[in-house]
Amino acid sequence: PQTQSCQQQFQQAQQLRSCQQFLRQRSQQYED
Repeated sequence: PQTQSCQQQFQQAQQLRSCQQFLRQRSQQYED
C-alpha cells in the first residue's frame, strides 16, 4: 500500500507540474 500511494503522489505531482507549465504558456501567449 505504501508504494502504491507513493506512486499516486508522484503521478499527481507530475500532472500538477504539467498543468502549471500549460497555464504559464497560456499566460505568455496572452501577454504577447
